[in-house]
Order: sequence, then structure tokens, then C-alpha cells
Amino acid sequence: MTEPIRSIDRLLAPQSIALIGASDQPDSLGTAFTRQLLESEFPGNIHLVNRERNQVFGRDCLRDVGELPPGIDLAMIMTPWASVAEITERLARRHCAGAVVVGIATETGWPWASRASLLKRLQRQVSRSELRLIGPASQGITLSHSGLNLSLCPALPPPGGIGFVSTSGAVSGVMADWAAQRGIGMSALISLGDELDVDIADCLNWFARDPDTRAVLVHVEQLGNARRLMSAARTLGFRKPLVVLKPQEAGRAPGDAAAALSDAVHHAAFLRAGMLQARDLEEFCAAANVDLPAWPHAGSRFFIAGNGSALGALAADAVIQSGGTLAQPSADTVKALKVLMPARSAVSNPLDLMRDAGPRRYAAATAALADDADTDVVLLLHHPTSFSSGSQIAEALEPVARGQALVLAAFAGAEQQHARRILSERGIAAFPTPEAAVRAYGLNRRHYRQKVELTQTPPPLLRWPSVDAADISRLVVKLGTDPQKLGTALLASIGVDLHWNPDRRGESPRLGLRSHASLGPYAIAESAGRQHIECLPLDRLRADRLLERGWGTSTADADLRATLQSHLLQMAELMVERSEIMRMELEGVHLISGGEIEAHLEFEWKSEAGRASSAFATYPWNLALPLQLADGQQALLRAVRAEDEPALQEGFTQLSPEEVRMRFLYPLKSLTHDLAARLTQLDYDREIALVLADLEPPGQAKLFGVVRASFEPDLGRAEFAIVIPRQLAGQGLGTRLMMHIIELTRTAGMGQIYGDTLPENKAMRALARKLGFHEELKDHLIRLTLSL
Repeated sequence: MTEPIRSIDRLLAPQSIALIGASDQPDSLGTAFTRQLLESEFPGNIHLVNRERNQVFGRDCLRDVGELPPGIDLAMIMTPWASVAEITERLARRHCAGAVVVGIATETGWPWASRASLLKRLQRQVSRSELRLIGPASQGITLSHSGLNLSLCPALPPPGGIGFVSTSGAVSGVMADWAAQRGIGMSALISLGDELDVDIADCLNWFARDPDTRAVLVHVEQLGNARRLMSAARTLGFRKPLVVLKPQEAGRAPGDAAAALSDAVHHAAFLRAGMLQARDLEEFCAAANVDLPAWPHAGSRFFIAGNGSALGALAADAVIQSGGTLAQPSADTVKALKVLMPARSAVSNPLDLMRDAGPRRYAAATAALADDADTDVVLLLHHPTSFSSGSQIAEALEPVARGQALVLAAFAGAEQQHARRILSERGIAAFPTPEAAVRAYGLNRRHYRQKVELTQTPPPLLRWPSVDAADISRLVVKLGTDPQKLGTALLASIGVDLHWNPDRRGESPRLGLRSHASLGPYAIAESAGRQHIECLPLDRLRADRLLERGWGTSTADADLRATLQSHLLQMAELMVERSEIMRMELEGVHLISGGEIEAHLEFEWKSEAGRASSAFATYPWNLALPLQLADGQQALLRAVRAEDEPALQEGFTQLSPEEVRMRFLYPLKSLTHDLAARLTQLDYDREIALVLADLEPPGQAKLFGVVRASFEPDLGRAEFAIVIPRQLAGQGLGTRLMMHIIELTRTAGMGQIYGDTLPENKAMRALARKLGFHEELKDHLIRLTLSL
């Protein structure tokens, strides 16, 4: 269900640092690291290690790693290739929490065979110890809030809320320099290199918990363990904006249809995981200047104002081309603007503030436009003149209050970089061109639409998907792997009545399930030049979206769409159940009499080598357990599904204010969609919620109680919560639900389960004592803990 995650907290928040290979020689890799660390204001302990020197930069050195005190948080290894494995092994024996191996991939004189041997040795070492390793071939890390630049990047960005991680040293260097030059604040910048141990998923898990990080940028070259990456991204994406940049495979192979399809599957996976995909490096860098958590998302009505008409016209073109509109100011706004403008000046959009516009006119116009209820975004333009400098104008502008229009700035010209930095420090996103500003706001709008779509509630299931594993095995034994016989029989076993017509081979519309080499199974719909992809598993919402966006509303009539929607869910369950199915695709699909589908079926089965598993956790059908309530009613204890959201909200309305306070530890008037979605749209690798429900399918079923466990694998524990309404009290349901969640937590490999409750919640405390929990007073709450 989940896998252990070894913590990188000490590595990325060190209290003690060792530089192994510290130097002050001009040709040494360690010189820059040593100088930057010694010049920083790092308050912790610093240990320099150089086997040939007693002092570096006038500071005493240790001669050997064995002289280091035990329990160092972070070791930077900057020594020749041949010594890395031994140093790492000795650090592990001294209980070092983490190490960064810098730059060894470029070392000359070492053949690839030796490099591969060393990587295998390092892999064995870290797998047997608690030491976490970044690299090899890392460019290092920067921790801006600690004032630490332990990297080959010469510039340290100012402290801020942007986290960044990449395997590429080049992209890491570009991002660090870009942010430092523009005053864009960063929390941490991590260059992973070879990802031998610490990978992007580890870093996303850390950023999700880091209070200094508000948004994250991630550059991905290879997915590695796709399931781990998507799980970490989804967890982070629910809490903070996450922007991803991945090189396009099709860009390296123009005209390659397979590469283009792989790119499309990656894009679908990123959407599913809550990641906003940047189109290129320019947009990726711009994302660092977009305060996604704070920017409003009300609309895209722009009001453009600047000291000239030419830039205004270009900005207006950019707004229209992006799908935005030009705002129409209210009468009050027009009146306020006329007071500011020279006599006989027109008030229009774009607004020419005139060439002589100074700080006072800019500030007053900005305030008036930001107050206009019909404006969503104020875009301020400025080009250099001899009247007022951009820096003077920037210093006169103040961030707008919440509820006002968003203010962006495009101060054009290389010499205006200082002005743009002042604006950034004042909380006003500043760009070198109007087009860049409009594009950045488009990124913001795209993020908002994706987030809304990601948390939509799927319609109720009309029936339980049913895939009989034993029946499938019997069919395989009976029919062998002949694609026509086995494919048709498997579809029939899940209720898909197919008339196979080979004459429809290659025709549209097409609907199918395929497998990606790293992301596993996905669904694809194609027709008349359209294409849409959804990663498995599917629900009714995603099945509808697949048909609508892949076929369009005119291609499939209502009856065919309804039939295929039901069939799609069954086919997806079959694909997930049997990893031998590589492809199951219907071509030239149409509906004939009696609900039968006619199409050509492309079916591929590989017994000897299964495909990659799904990059997203599938529904745990195996947890379903029939139960009988005290009144004789039959119920089902099962994992929650996204379709259960309305029933969960309805159940909340049946709780008394006191029951709500006991469960949530504070008064809560309603269970909003956002919160209910968080409680029902689960990553089953990280969290499980068991609902006691009637026998109807999810979305139609009534819920009687809920118990959940949120796994914290880096700490080896899980947090539980339980709700049993008062109407069902006294039936022993609390005990039964708790026993099930305890066993699931134990099976997941956790060593402890805990929960917090109010001191006055006597029923919960009594139940916990009965099950062997230990009580402890913690921050005015009772912490209930059970060792597993």
C-alpha cells in the first residue's frame, strides 16, 4: 500500500556541515564551496576536511573523515571519484544524516565501466544505512532561508517561497541566476544529478511539509519511479502550486508519432497529478515570478496603462491573443483618471499616461484602476524616458489590497532591471515585456482551471465494476492467446457485447486502452484529428471527458456515449487487473441493434512480460468486507471513493455541533467541496479511509461511519481519525472500524498509529484504552498512541 520514505529533513535543514575536500586553491572544486560556506551566516557547526592541509582560508582542518564527530547533518563530498565510495561508507558508520556528492560525472580519466561499478557500490551502501545521498554529479544545493549556497551556482537567490528541484546542473544554474538577478525569492534549490538515492519524489515530499515553500518548480528529464513521483506530486499539488518542465520527446524526433504520443501521455499524467506543465524554459522561469497561491482568479479583463501608446497597443494584442479582454472602466474610474491627466487627454484602454508621467501619476492611476470592480488585472507599462526613472516609479507603487484587481508590471528595457527588482520586492510581479506579463497571467489562469477540474466530483457509479479474476484465468487457459478469441471473450466476460468487424480496421472513431513504458495503462479516444488521453484508473467523470474531448459532441450520439461510458469503466478495470494486457482498442466504433457494439478490435496479450503498473494508485477492492448492523441491515465496509463526496457531506449535516467539534477538534459549520474532495479523492498509497456504507454503488450509497489513516512513512507512523454518528453508538462499530484500520496500518509497514482528541472526548479515550493505546497530553490535546 505504501513504502518506507527515509527522511531528508536533516540533510536540507542542517545544523552541522562537513566539507570533505575543503580547499582554498584556485583550481580546486572545493574552493568555491568552502569560501561560500565560511562567508555565510550559518550558525551551526562547520567542519573542514582536507587530508593534506592543516588550515584552509585560515581555519583549522581535520585530516580524515574518521575525525568528524558522529551525527553530522550534511556532508559535502568534493573529492576525486576513486575516494567517494569509501568516504560515503565511513560517513554512514559515523551516523551522518546526508551527503551531497558534487560534480564527479565530469571527472576525466575514469572509464564508464568504473563509473558504473562505483554507482552500484554507492547504491548498496545507502540502501543498507540511514544516510541519504544527493548525486553523484550534483551541482549542490542552496538553502536561501539559511543563507547557504552549497552549490556551483555563483549567485544565491534571496529568501522566498519558491522551491526548485532538477537533475540537471545546467537548468539549476540558469534558475538560480535568473532568480538572483530579478530578486525572486527561493526557499531551496536542489540539484540531484544522477538521483542514485534522493530523487525528485523525495524532494517534493519535503517541499510539501516545508513551511517556507509556497510553490514548487520541478524540472524532470526522466520519470524514474513514476508511481512514487506522481504520488508525491499529487500530495504536494493539493497543498501548493507545482509547475513542471519536461523536454518534449517529439522535439528531439520531429514527425515521430510515437514520441508525440508519449509526450501527450506525460501531459495527461502531469494533469492528473496536479502539476502545471510549462511549455518551455521561458515560461518555466516566468512561473517563479507568478505568485500562484496569492493571485486572484476572478477573470481576465485587463486594463493597460503606460507612458506611451506603442507598448500599450502591443500589450492589447497580447491580451486578445491570450483569450483575455480589455476592461471597460466605470464612470467613477473615468472621472478619477481625468483628474490625473493633462487637459483634453482621453481616457481609454490602453491608457496613455503620457511621456512625462512620473511616480505620482503612476501611483494614483494604479490605485484608481485597482479599485474598479470591472477590472481583473491592471498591467502597468513603462519605457525609459528622461522625465522619471523606472526605479522612482517602482518605489512609488504599493501592493494592492485583497479584493482589488491584480497589478502586474512590464518595465521594458535592460536598464530597468533594478526597477523590476524593486517591484518584485514590493510584491508586484514585474516583467521585461508586455507579452511576458500576459503570458504569466495566463499561466495563473491555467493553474486555476486545472485545479478546479482536478477536484470535480464524479457522477455516481451506476453499477459496481466487476472483473472476475478466476473467470479470466479460466478463459486464458481455455482459449490461449489468440487475439480475436481471447479479446472478444474477455470483453464478453465483463459485459461488453462486441461484433468484431475487421473491415473497420483503422477507421474512426477509435477508443482504446494502451500501455506507456513508464506510466502504465491509459485510455485514448481519437476521431477526425482530435485526441484525448486519460491515465487509468477511470471514473465516470474521466470517461465522459475522454469521449467528449477525444470525439467531440457530434461524433457520438447519446446512446453510443452512454453505452461506451459503462463499457469503458469495465474495460479499464480489466486492464488494471491483468498486467498481461498491453493493448485493447476498438476502431470504427458504432452501435448496432440491441446495444451491441460493432468495431475492429486490436488486442495484444503478453504472458511472459507484463507492462508497467499504473502510475496512479488503483481502488483497493480487496478491502471490501460485508457487515451486518444491529438492526439486521446489511452494510459494506470499503475504501472511500471520490463518488462518495455528496454522501459524506450529507452525513456531516447529521452530526451535532458537539460531534463535529469532537471529530475536527474545532467548530466547523459545513463540509465544503474543497475539504470533502480532500477527504474522498485519496492516493491509496498514502492514505486510506474506510467507510461503512449500504450496498449501493458509490455515489448512491448512504454512509454510516468513517475511519481513516494517513501514512507518514518517513516517520514510520500513521494518524487515524474516526466518526461514528450518535445514532449508531453502542453497536461496537467503533471497535470494529478501529481494529480494521490498525491492521491496515500494520500491513502498510508503519510502526505506530496515533490520533489527537479533546480531553473531554471520553468515548474516544475509552475506546482507545480498550485497544491498548497510550495517552499523553500534548498542546492541550490528548495524543493517543499505539505501537504496532
